[in-house]
Amino acid sequence: MKYSLRSMMIVVTLVCVALGGRTGYLRGMKEYHQQAMRRSINLDDVAYHDRWAFEYRWALKHPWSFKGPYE
Repeated sequence: MKYSLRSMMIVVTLVCVALGGRTGYLRGMKEYHQQAMRRSINLDDVAYHDRWAFEYRWALKHPWSFKGPYE
């Protein structure tokens, strides 16, 4: 198949926009769970938010992957 440079650049741009949007979402969720973990008094809540903060930190390093570190 033959692709033009223009169409390939459009595809690259769309992939970058998608990964950038996902990264922004992941960063916001990581911050939310870190703050919720600091506010929590109950140890079960702390463990819950700590696990999710870890999952989002991992996902920020691997934004192209939809599997978590435990899968």
